[in-house]
Amino acid sequence: MATRYKIITTAKIATGSDADTGTNDEKYITAKAIKNSHNVPSVVPSTDGNVLTSNGTDWISEAVTGGGAVDWIAKTTTYTAENGDGILADTSSSAWTLTLPATPSVGDVIGISDSNSTFDTNNLTVANNSSKIHGVAESLVVDLKDASFLLVYTGSDTGWKLDTYLQAGGNITLKLTDDLDADNHGIIKAKTIGFNSEYDNGSKTASTTISFSAAQKQKITLTENTLTLTLSTTDLKVGNYLLKIVNGGLATLTWASESGSIYWAGGTKPELTSSGTDLIALYFDGTNWYGQGSLDFK
Repeated sequence: MATRYKIITTAKIATGSDADTGTNDEKYITAKAIKNSHNVPSVVPSTDGNVLTSNGTDWISEAVTGGGAVDWIAKTTTYTAENGDGILADTSSSAWTLTLPATPSVGDVIGISDSNSTFDTNNLTVANNSSKIHGVAESLVVDLKDASFLLVYTGSDTGWKLDTYLQAGGNITLKLTDDLDADNHGIIKAKTIGFNSEYDNGSKTASTTISFSAAQKQKITLTENTLTLTLSTTDLKVGNYLLKIVNGGLATLTWASESGSIYWAGGTKPELTSSGTDLIALYFDGTNWYGQGSLDFK
């Protein structure tokens, strides 16, 4: 008869017993035999959910870290996620915020899914909790119905990255609470870049300063007064700026720059319309302004 081998599933194996019993056709493999022949010691399970791993010399019981599957849990209100959480986020009652772990490790994974198909009406905000998301230290606003994806932590430089993304035709956007620093990289494949509204400086009866750091496109209305429009350069980056002037010709106007100079196309400042709208396009090169007027829109 062929020899059969059994592993005795008793406490003796767990304690490393070297009992060796059996009959001619039935031999038993003890924990000691396993250890001696395969270098597998008895390992106390330690913590629920741990796995048995090798460090090259010994076998150890340790927690699963990063990169594994997520355990899906349903949430309907504010929650701080932990590594391995898969959040079935229900925003059917109201929008709410899911906060990412405060001290993530490389390979940590968080799953997010629109469990009730309401992210488009009640957005889910994913708070970055001081980490970056795709290189930006800002929160993520998910406003796409049926969005389902994983966030994987890749390190401090890039932070969390979308690993998988299901469903197309909508937006998952970073919600900026400060300047977006592209770190000398380009922004590519943008379809459109829009502004919330025109920035209205109001009606001016005296000299005033235009600060384009407040908004790139601005409107101002002038009255029948002698005044100076000063273009601020404080905290201003190189770029194109636009000023819409209403009834500018009523004013006796002087143009000035906080620093540097203003140069006009053809060497002459534009003669503004007394009753109407003019557009002044300005380019700031970091030191000086270069301007050109488009006048009397009707």
